[in-house]
Amino acid sequence: MDPFAVSIIFSSYYLNNPASAFGHTLLRIHKRRELTTEKRQELLDYGIDFSADVDTSNPVLYAIKGLSGMFPATFKRLPFYYKVRKYNDYEFRDLWTYELNFPQPALIMLVAHLWELGGTYFDYYYMTENCSYHILGLLEAAYPELELLKHVNVPVLPADTIKALFYNPSLVKQVSHRPSARNQLAARLSALDASQSDWVGKLLEDPDRPLPSHWTDETKILVLDAAADLVDVRYMKALIFKRNSSAALLKQKLLARRSSIPKPSQDLETKAPVLKRPEFGHDSKRFDVSGGYHSKGKFFGQLDFRLALHDLADPAPGYPDLAQIEFLKTKLRYWQEGHKLKLQHASFVRIISLHSIEQYDFQLSWNVDAGATTVYRQGWQACLAANAEVGAGPAKAFFSDAVVLFLTMDTQILAGPNLMGLGDLHGVRIGAGPSAGYRLRFTQNLLWTALGKFRWFPTQQTPLAFSLVSNLRYAPFRQFALDLQGSVQNYGIEAKLGTLFYF
Repeated sequence: MDPFAVSIIFSSYYLNNPASAFGHTLLRIHKRRELTTEKRQELLDYGIDFSADVDTSNPVLYAIKGLSGMFPATFKRLPFYYKVRKYNDYEFRDLWTYELNFPQPALIMLVAHLWELGGTYFDYYYMTENCSYHILGLLEAAYPELELLKHVNVPVLPADTIKALFYNPSLVKQVSHRPSARNQLAARLSALDASQSDWVGKLLEDPDRPLPSHWTDETKILVLDAAADLVDVRYMKALIFKRNSSAALLKQKLLARRSSIPKPSQDLETKAPVLKRPEFGHDSKRFDVSGGYHSKGKFFGQLDFRLALHDLADPAPGYPDLAQIEFLKTKLRYWQEGHKLKLQHASFVRIISLHSIEQYDFQLSWNVDAGATTVYRQGWQACLAANAEVGAGPAKAFFSDAVVLFLTMDTQILAGPNLMGLGDLHGVRIGAGPSAGYRLRFTQNLLWTALGKFRWFPTQQTPLAFSLVSNLRYAPFRQFALDLQGSVQNYGIEAKLGTLFYF
């Protein structure tokens, strides 16, 4: 391997795959290059990945085996370009590279230890002994002066791996950013005017179509490069797995036209979103103490706890603007009247994945919620019911994602012994309807969100249900925030003020 440096790579959050929803970390071993220092030679380095050897595609079995250590996991060595192709190009994830100050003896020990581990496996625990945990353990074994594992808690998240590096002074030598294929395409399109951008789509329909004669070679290069990148984004799966596909033929024709212009393309310059580096984000666990008043004349106190990770109203640094993932979130409410403590809501997982619709990118946004919630019926009667919601629809972001509007059509299933159900399905309520919301980012630490829902439960008791919840959240410090919430629902109006602690 002949190493001269080592880096940790953080691959950003990817909500379409449960195994990567919280991000991913791997190592990059920099190979010594005697004849060249070109940036593209980085792709010939080695990527070191620790991952589970999964033997099922069943999501239930995957969750059970992943949480209970039933998957074997191994260290894998692959050319770095394989990892770039998977994360950067195929899954459209940004890569952050943290080059480490490792002395040469520690580098040699790192490579030797990897060779030693090549013939064995570890039990994989999704929440604890996962990719991030073992990567840190590998670095500590090679360089015992480091203190890394002591700075991560349960759950061990990839972002926490990066934060642990900075507890060791001067360990991080430099940080670099590799934008995803989708972000590279956006950068190319931003350099074109409206008519030039339209020609990118025309070339995908007919790659042999003559370009306007009055264009300069530089303009033709910009348009052809953007068209080639658009093929990558739209047909990445076909390009990888079907070498003789129509997409591969299309890209070949575009590249042939590009090569007929004997001038080099300018280096693509993209501005690294420094504030999105994971070490700048709040910690993953959150505890919320709040109090409020309901229009029925009831005062209440509320305790919320979330094991991980981030919602749309949380402080923006370190996290994607258009994604929310909350794992094991629980709300306990104490009503002053009657001195009753009740479970208000519990989610196993709550995900909102927003994707702004753009000229050549029409991917829909989606959401899912699975857990339990309190259902209020006529006469202020309440019962706890299992809850499952799923929906999809369009979203549009403006001003560098500072403003986003979204609309989804959802289906909801509620189940509980005290529910009046659908026909003979006693205890089960099935409904559908739209949800709409927005997120406004005034500053990185001041955000305003709102989410409205309307549900129709046909032929069922209380056939219509609606709710509107709005949060204004300000974080004066990275690990502390104030939250003002107002809500309107079938059963009344309430307001709540809370203090949020991230740890």
